[in-house]
Amino acid sequence: IENDTVRMGETVGGILGRRGISAVMVDRLDKAAQEVFPLRQIRADNAYTTFTRHTVDSLGEHDKVDYVVYHRNAIDYVVFGFVGDSVSVSLGSRPVNIVRQCREAVITSSLWGAIMEQELPYALAAEFEDIYQWTVDFFGIQEGDSFKVIYDQKYVDDVSVGIGRIWGAEFHHGGKTFYAIPYAQEEGKLRYWEANGESL
Repeated sequence: IENDTVRMGETVGGILGRRGISAVMVDRLDKAAQEVFPLRQIRADNAYTTFTRHTVDSLGEHDKVDYVVYHRNAIDYVVFGFVGDSVSVSLGSRPVNIVRQCREAVITSSLWGAIMEQELPYALAAEFEDIYQWTVDFFGIQEGDSFKVIYDQKYVDDVSVGIGRIWGAEFHHGGKTFYAIPYAQEEGKLRYWEANGESL
């Protein structure tokens, strides 16, 4: 088992060719992948894993690649198979564990600063800016402003791989409290109901 990374300017043919996969097999793979995961979608800096076995046949003793797994991200991957004379392409996902979090922080300089100080996911800042874009002036954040948020944290093998849904948030800014609660999903994106005051 060998782990490597797609380098800038590398082609799939070059990667596989160095591992003994013929140009004919690469061409067959390209055709087989069209409807599943086109090879042109492979990106530089993404990791891949090669599964090779040592074999002895009419050509002598050598290593043969059976599978190459391309990691699209921390969760999703593509398996390219070269077993026998056939090629195959299939998609897979690693199991994700969801842990609901309730976190809060007081802002001393900026929203980003508070998120970094509390070691919260950076994605929360972008989510806040999207949710509160019409009610909170993030360029006017003051020392003493604060927030509280309930969200899903995603883990793969105990490693954080991002956040999921934000279930609710409250933001204290300029002497007012702004609440946000998801209420509908539109074109794959949650919409949030917002209110300000002392209670919902």
